[in-house]
Amino acid sequence: MKREGIPDLVGDKHMNMIREMKRSARPPGPRSAGFTLIELMVVVIIVAILASVAVPIYLSQTRRAKASEALAALGSIRKAEEIRKTETGAYLDVASGDMANEPSDAPPGLGLDFTGNTYIGADCMSVAVDATQGFIATCAGSASGNTAPRSTTVAGYVVEMRANGQARSSFDGGTNYTNWE
Repeated sequence: MKREGIPDLVGDKHMNMIREMKRSARPPGPRSAGFTLIELMVVVIIVAILASVAVPIYLSQTRRAKASEALAALGSIRKAEEIRKTETGAYLDVASGDMANEPSDAPPGLGLDFTGNTYIGADCMSVAVDATQGFIATCAGSASGNTAPRSTTVAGYVVEMRANGQARSSFDGGTNYTNWE
C-alpha cells in the first residue's frame, strides 16, 4: 500500500504477515457465551456488601415499627389518664391486664381495648402513678399475658411514656434504654 509522498517502509508482504498474526491470535470458532469466574465472583461480592448494609437497616426499621404500636397504645393511655385527672383530680394506677376495665370496676382500669393490636396486647400495659412525673405508663412486650397475634416477635421490648409525653424504649428487656424523648 503506497501513498503519495510517503516512502514504503513496510511492504505489502509484511502487512500480510501482521494481519495473519492477528487472525491466528484469536481462538478458533465462535466465541463461547457465558461469564468468567472472576465476573461471577465480583457479582457475589457486590451482593454480599449490599446485604451486609441492608439487613441491619431492615431489622432496625422493623423494630421501630413494632415499637410504634406500643407508643400509639401508650398515647391512648396518656389521653385517658389526662381525662381521668381532669375529672377526678388524680391519675389512676392500673395493673397489667386491667386496662380494659372501667375506672369504677374492681380492679380499676381505663376502659381501653387493645385487642386489635398485632404485637402488643392489653395484658402488657400498666400505669404507675409517680410523684415527680405524674405517671409512667409501661408496655412490656414479654409480659406473660401478651395474647396479641404476633407477640413472640416483641419479647424483650419495653416502652415507657411519662405524663408529659416523653417516651423511651428498650429492646433487651429493660436493661438498656434510649433517652427520654
